[in-house]
Amino acid sequence: YQFIEDRMRGYFTDRGASMSACNAAISSESRSPSDIALRIKALESFQNLAEAKDLVAANKRIANILKKNSAAITSTEIREELLQESSEISLDLHYKDVSITAQRLYESREYGRYLIEIASFRTITDDFFDNVKVICDDKIITSNRLSLLNRLHLLFSRVGDLSLLNYAEK
Repeated sequence: YQFIEDRMRGYFTDRGASMSACNAAISSESRSPSDIALRIKALESFQNLAEAKDLVAANKRIANILKKNSAAITSTEIREELLQESSEISLDLHYKDVSITAQRLYESREYGRYLIEIASFRTITDDFFDNVKVICDDKIITSNRLSLLNRLHLLFSRVGDLSLLNYAEK
C-alpha cells in the first residue's frame, strides 16, 4: 500500500494540495482516493480557521503525552467518578456533546463540518492543560485522564492526523 500512498501524495500535491494535508489525510483509515481528496480539502479549509493552529498544537501535545505513557492507557472509557477537576469534567461533557454530531457528520463524509465541530474544543482543551495535571501520583486518576486524552485524540484524528498539519507551509 505504500506505493499507492506515495502516488496519491504526488497526485494531490501536483494539483496544489499541501504536503502536510496530504500526509494527514493519508494517515486516516480511508483507502479511497476520492475520500482522501475530500479529507484533504477539509483539512486545508480547517487550517484557515482561527482555532485550528492552537487545536493542532494541543493535539500534538496530546499525541506526545499518549506516546510517552502508552503503557498506562487502558481504554477510551472514562470513569466519571474519577474526574476531579472542573476542567476535566468540562472536557468530558463537551466531548459527549460534540461526539454525537461529529459522528453523524463523519458518517455522511461532511469532513469540513466535522472539523469545524471539533474546532470548538480549542478553549476547553487549553483550559484543561492549564488546570489539570495529567500525570499525577494516583495511577488510577492518571489512567483515567490518559483515557480522556486518548478518546479526544481519536476524535481529532478521524479525518486525518491533525498533528501532521504544518503551518510553515501556509
